[in-house]
Amino acid sequence: MNESDRFVFLMRFLSFLFTVFGSLLLLASFSKLPPVIPIFYSRPWGDKLLGSKFYLIALPILGVVSFFVNYILSNIFAKNDIFLARTVLIFTVVVNFIVMFGTVKIISLLV
Repeated sequence: MNESDRFVFLMRFLSFLFTVFGSLLLLASFSKLPPVIPIFYSRPWGDKLLGSKFYLIALPILGVVSFFVNYILSNIFAKNDIFLARTVLIFTVVVNFIVMFGTVKIISLLV
């Protein structure tokens, strides 16, 4: 996989853009968030559903970890299988979009 490949550049750029946008939105609205927020939606209704607003920091961290791990994997796979490398890049974009969308939805419901 050539580093100058447009597809590779676009996927990495989108992934980076989604991660940065979600992180900046979280930083901009962090002081406006209540101290506890409903974040554990898989738990029963009540106090178990609530968590500290600091748990939201895990979302951008997940995006960054996904970006770097899949960046390394796509470079490894590119030597043998270009399709697998591109699939990993697409997966990275999807994961980072979902993380950014989740961050936006949680913040828009609370602020």
